[in-house]
Amino acid sequence: MKGFIVSLGRRIIDAYAFGGVLIGSLFAGGGLIVLILSLLSGGEKRAELAFNSLGSIIIGLLILVFIVLSTLFVYLLFDIRDHLADIKDKLEKYEKEKKGGSAMKKFLLSGMLSFAIVGFVFSQSVGKLEAECKKGDAESCYQLGLAYTTAKGVELNYDKARDLFQKACQKNHALACYRLGVMYATKEGIQQDYSKARELYEKSCQLGEGLGCFGLGELYFYGNGVLKDYTKAMELFQKACDMGEGRGCEYLGRMYERGLGVMEDEEKARQAYRRAMEIYQDICNKGDSRGCNNLGMMYGDGLGVKKDYKKAISLYERSCKMGNATACYNAGYMYKEGIGIPKNLKKASEYFKRACDMGDQEACNMRF
Repeated sequence: MKGFIVSLGRRIIDAYAFGGVLIGSLFAGGGLIVLILSLLSGGEKRAELAFNSLGSIIIGLLILVFIVLSTLFVYLLFDIRDHLADIKDKLEKYEKEKKGGSAMKKFLLSGMLSFAIVGFVFSQSVGKLEAECKKGDAESCYQLGLAYTTAKGVELNYDKARDLFQKACQKNHALACYRLGVMYATKEGIQQDYSKARELYEKSCQLGEGLGCFGLGELYFYGNGVLKDYTKAMELFQKACDMGEGRGCEYLGRMYERGLGVMEDEEKARQAYRRAMEIYQDICNKGDSRGCNNLGMMYGDGLGVKKDYKKAISLYERSCKMGNATACYNAGYMYKEGIGIPKNLKKASEYFKRACDMGDQEACNMRF
C-alpha cells in the first residue's frame, strides 16, 4: 500500500510539473509573440502592448522557475525518505542480529550499518573514520578506503583508497589486502600489476579471508600473471568455498561442469552451485549487496538453476539499491538489451548513471 501511495505521489508531482511548465510556457511564449508584433506594428498603443507583453513574459518565467524549484524540492524529499527507509531497514536488521548470532556476524552487520550511514551524514562519519584511522584502527582505514572507491560521502579518489587499503593491509586486515589486490588486478585507478595482486591475495588468503583465496584462484584459473593451473585454481576455490565464499563454490561448479582440470561431474557441479546459491541467498538476506548481485548472475546465466531473467533483474535492482555499482550496471544492460524483459532505454540510462556515479567506468561509457 505504501509503495502504491509513493508511486501515485510521484505521478501527481510529474503531472503538476508538466502542467506548470505548460502554463508558464504559454504565458512566456504568448507574451513574446505579442512583444514582437507590437514592435513591428505602429500606432498609439504600441508602447502599452509592449509593456503588457513584458509582464506576461516575466510572469511566465516566474511560474517556470517556481515549478522547477518546487518539483526538485519534492523529489529531494522523496530521495531523503528512501534513504532514511534504507537506513531504518539496516538498523532493524542490526538490532535483530545483535540479540543473537556470532561475533563475526555482529561485526559484519556493524560494518554494513556504519557504511550505510556514511552515505547520508558523510561529513561527520567520514571525519570520525579519518580520526580513527589516524589512530591506527585498521577497520576505519578499510571502510574509508571503500568510501573513496564508491564515492559514498566523499569524492571518488583511487589514490587515497589505495593508500588507505595499504595502511590497513599492513596491519593484517585481510579484506583490505584483498581489496587492494583487486585494484592492482583490474587496473582500478592504478597501473595493472598481477604480481602485486598475487602477493596481496596470498596474504589475504593466509589471514583467513575466503575472497583472498578466491582472487588467487582466479589468477591461476585465467593465467593472469602466473601460468594457468587448473589444479591449483581448484584447490584455492575449494578452500574459499570451505570458508563460506560463494564465488569459490560457484567456480568449483563451473570446473566440474566443464571438466576443467578434472573429469566432468554433473553431481559435484550441482552440489557446488547449490552451496554457492545458499551462501549468496544468506548474505543477500542479511543486506549484503554482493550476495544479491552474484545470485542474480547465477539466475541470469542458469548456473545450477533454470535461467530466470525476472529473478535476475529483481536481484540486480535490489543489489543496486544497496549501493552495488556492478549490479546497477547489470540491471542497466538487461534493460538496454531487453534480456528477458521489455527493452527500456530510459531505465537503462538511469541504472548506468547510478553505476557511473559509483565509479564504474564501463557504465560511464554506456550512458546515452
